[in-house]
Amino acid sequence: MLLYHGIIMSQIMKTLWQKYCTNAIVALLFFLLPFFLSGCSPKGKELFTKYGCINCHGFENNENVLGSDLRDLKKRTTREWLKSKIKNPKLYVSDSQMPSFAYLSDRELDALVSYILDNY
Repeated sequence: MLLYHGIIMSQIMKTLWQKYCTNAIVALLFFLLPFFLSGCSPKGKELFTKYGCINCHGFENNENVLGSDLRDLKKRTTREWLKSKIKNPKLYVSDSQMPSFAYLSDRELDALVSYILDNY
């Protein structure tokens, strides 16, 4: 242990950790908590836009979109069905215009499904 003006350095480090680092950790947890509780990932919205889902499945006035209406989808289906449909749309509708998103990781697929179910 190092001495600094007669005070043991390990005690100083412990005090600094308790005072500053624990506050930072608590702040980070409070920032992230809403995402864990809601199940809605900001990544899901990013993916919905990035892969063009918004172009065919719009929020408003679903008359001018190509894809199916996603409103109230949570009431009509399950998470697992939606994940399967996104990965392989032709499995459900053989002439579907929707491209396959089988290349999405499980984490990306979960984020996208959470976004759709929580926001439509």
